[in-house]
Amino acid sequence: MRKSGFTIFAAAAIFFSVRAPALSGEKLVRVQLHENSMPAGSFDIMLKDGMGYVMTKDIANIFSLRAEWLRDDKCIRLVNSEGRNMRLFLHSQKIYIDNRLLSLNKEPELSEGQSWIPLELVLTKSFQGFSSVKVHWDYGSKVLNVTKAGGPFISLPPAPVSRVTPERAAAKGFKKAKRQVRTIVIDPGHGGKDPGAVAGDGTKEKDIVLDIALRLYKLLKKDSDFNAILTRKADNFLPLASRTMIANSARADLFISIHTNASYKKDTRGFEVYFMSDKASDAEAQDVANTENAVIELEDAAAPKTEVNTILWSMAMNEVMNESSEYCSFITRTFGNMFSDNRGIKQAGFYVLKGAHMPSVLVEAGFLTNSRDRKILKKSSNRQVIAEKLYAAVKEYKKWSEE
Repeated sequence: MRKSGFTIFAAAAIFFSVRAPALSGEKLVRVQLHENSMPAGSFDIMLKDGMGYVMTKDIANIFSLRAEWLRDDKCIRLVNSEGRNMRLFLHSQKIYIDNRLLSLNKEPELSEGQSWIPLELVLTKSFQGFSSVKVHWDYGSKVLNVTKAGGPFISLPPAPVSRVTPERAAAKGFKKAKRQVRTIVIDPGHGGKDPGAVAGDGTKEKDIVLDIALRLYKLLKKDSDFNAILTRKADNFLPLASRTMIANSARADLFISIHTNASYKKDTRGFEVYFMSDKASDAEAQDVANTENAVIELEDAAAPKTEVNTILWSMAMNEVMNESSEYCSFITRTFGNMFSDNRGIKQAGFYVLKGAHMPSVLVEAGFLTNSRDRKILKKSSNRQVIAEKLYAAVKEYKKWSEE
């Protein structure tokens, strides 16, 4: 890494390659920094406990910040050219930009006498506003693009702390970039040798969700504003990674995975919608993710699940988390308490949403293990209404994103 005066004035790209382990057993990833497609140095990312970390001095160098270590407070302070400061504390996920409290999924680390900051920080809109540098992570090509901003950024809190709904955004006067919403990939969960949840009367999740998905597909196909794609159109098995691969290949603007739920508690019922997060919103959300992820055991040739892939997935997820949670708010508002209890928006680590390059959600349309929900889901006219509600939410989200 250049020792001084490194400022990014144009587009830059960072390419990843794995390096030999070091630093008390932690794995290191060597990062090559390119400026205008020309090599501009290199530095290391430390992989530890499912998170990537960048040395504080490297972050300061890349983003033209002044870094200070406040020993008494065990605090890392970053100061930008305008004198604004960001403070991060060891053993705490809380960070402060000026006096505004935000949060990360992991806390900074101290290793070999050096402080390391979670890589996810530089992907948040808050950091990009603070540093006046735009950062974009392309998971497919494993490239981190860094571009000097042409104008001011709007700082937004990271999704795990404060999800910015359309109503709150309007109330606070937030501005956002216009975003085209045209290609929608619909994913009927399970299929083939994987039936999903199975009710006592033999009703299978894979059949219910396929019917809802086909109905939603027809509604979108009739609308000239949209290009709809199904991950499966029949009762066939599809690996989880293949579903997001279809969406990524199509350069989708939205990914909707449709499911029904199950519970050991027969009285549990209701509709809920999830977006991807490494950390579940509660124990029940984690149980749902574990159940949906269990299908990976049926996959004949699953992709290698290395720690490096986990980190890259996490990086990709951070860029679309806010958009995904915003789309969730449109779905829950559109559904209301239509047929059953509205259990709201939750987050958890669903494999089917990992690696998606676009806003993505997982809809649990009801509990097959609940007799009332099952009766609703088995009725054709009700499945049509569910599809229509999902369609209405897509249209509302499109309008909000593009206006």
